[in-house]
Amino acid sequence: MKNNLHSKWLLQEDTPEAEMLFEKGIIRRKVSTKVAASLLGITPNALRIRKSRGLIKAVRDGDKELRFYLSDIIRLQNKEA
Repeated sequence: MKNNLHSKWLLQEDTPEAEMLFEKGIIRRKVSTKVAASLLGITPNALRIRKSRGLIKAVRDGDKELRFYLSDIIRLQNKEA
């Protein structure tokens, strides 16, 4: 089952140019662990396990919270579908 993760709220601007940049991967939108897990339909812990296995990359937002790039979430979702 493939979800359409490309929603208007994912773009910083609601313009054709912003949409094109997002689709080409130029805009690298980051989301929290909770949001990323929800988009994938898994628990936050399951997402952290995938990260530890090298299936998805994450970055630290400041010193604490992990953030995941939306493009990586879409890629993982398509791979697991």
